[in-house]
Amino acid sequence: MILIGCKLTNGGQGAAGLVYTEYTLEIFSYCQELGLHLPHLLLPYLLLGVNLVFFILTCSSNPGTINKTNESLLLQVYEFDDVMLPENLRCSTCDLRKPAQSKHCLVCDWCVHHFDHHCVWVNNCIEAWNIRYFLVCLSTLTASAATIATLSAAFLLRLVAVSDLYQETYIDDFGHFQSVDTVFLIQYLFLAFPRIVFLLGFVMMLSLLLASYLCFALSVPGCH
Repeated sequence: MILIGCKLTNGGQGAAGLVYTEYTLEIFSYCQELGLHLPHLLLPYLLLGVNLVFFILTCSSNPGTINKTNESLLLQVYEFDDVMLPENLRCSTCDLRKPAQSKHCLVCDWCVHHFDHHCVWVNNCIEAWNIRYFLVCLSTLTASAATIATLSAAFLLRLVAVSDLYQETYIDDFGHFQSVDTVFLIQYLFLAFPRIVFLLGFVMMLSLLLASYLCFALSVPGCH
């Protein structure tokens, strides 16, 4: 689950550029023309700014490295149970006594306190000292995707309402007049605004995946 979540964070960050480009070029301008409130339209940019700040903090902060200076102090943080957390173990690489719930990160090549996982995307370990930065980064990324999905859906719904499409009729393949139904509206919107409809589907799926991982991360003891 941790590996999946890291890939989701990676994928979410990697797709952010494309999503925000499409949002800026099409949805933002269209929504302004349809009279949606400007503060609502600017919310995704605010979330992006906060996300970037905490992304940088997650990348650059000390996750909880163990050294000769803090080794004795960290040995007292968590109790040893001599079963899952045996006492008096030493790291064969760092030559340090291993506090309970610590682990040597093979990527960073140092021992870390209360190890959670190493995130390739932020190029840093996620542990006790920076887990809050990581969770805020993940939360704002989730909120960004959900906000853009909401605004995209609002644009399409407002467009249908303004144009009175739901009151129109059309001739089907058999030459009969039919009232516009939901299926026809979806087909029409996809043909008229294919990139926006695709973006809506993508950010909805991304929001659900990121929200699922966020709930998992918040439910893990010691992750918040």
